Amino acid sequence: MFRSSSIPKSVLLLLLGDLFLLFGMVVIYWHQHLGDFLSRILNLGEEASIGTWFSSVQWTLVGILAWRYFQNQMQRKAKGAFFLIGFPFIFFAFSLDEVAQIHESLGQIADQRFLGASYQDSWFHLTGIWMLALGIPVVLGLGVLFFFLRRFFPLKQGGRLVLLGFAVFFLGALGMETISNLFQSSQDWGIVVETAIEEEMEMLGVTLLFWGFHRLLSSNESQGALFFAPVPPTTHLRTPPPQSPLKREDSKRKRTG
Repeated sequence: MFRSSSIPKSVLLLLLGDLFLLFGMVVIYWHQHLGDFLSRILNLGEEASIGTWFSSVQWTLVGILAWRYFQNQMQRKAKGAFFLIGFPFIFFAFSLDEVAQIHESLGQIADQRFLGASYQDSWFHLTGIWMLALGIPVVLGLGVLFFFLRRFFPLKQGGRLVLLGFAVFFLGALGMETISNLFQSSQDWGIVVETAIEEEMEMLGVTLLFWGFHRLLSSNESQGALFFAPVPPTTHLRTPPPQSPLKREDSKRKRTG
């Protein structure tokens, strides 16, 4: 679908990071003698692992590009561009959530409110119902925002990558998370496979979002989507066209005459 030469180096670095962390997940389950420390920081299922911080950085980078795109469209005075500010704030919130575990805390409140003492006996005995209580409203909100601002996301200029990134991320974060409840215990070998797939889908989805906003910026001539490069002005001062030698000679004659 894409040639390697057409993929920005920053995107390739993020893809390599995704694969490296997946490889680390495989290693710790094939070699149990690595020790508690390495097993903890390489385990994508742990909240304080390298994968957590990597995902947080990914979301921050996507947020920066989304902010640059918002600035770009505001300077172009595009109608409705102000509402693009929602995307960078959402991405920065996702970055914070990776390290602050906000959705886990809110999910526990939802579990106590709706499931109560029957939490362990329900279908969601491993994950709780945060996917329903929080995940679905977030997906619907993003979907509505994207629908009304879809003209800012032309498919051939990065919009397709943005859509694909959202789809892959939420299929991993919500879909695979729900599937994990099929297993009886968090120690089940199937959980290992499910966790690896889920976390890889989430990281890959964010990488695709980064690539999509990168292309959107590049297609809008934002100097190659550089993070802190000034947004080029949309209007330029017009310089008067140079006069021909004959016209200049005539004007001199009129002044001397």
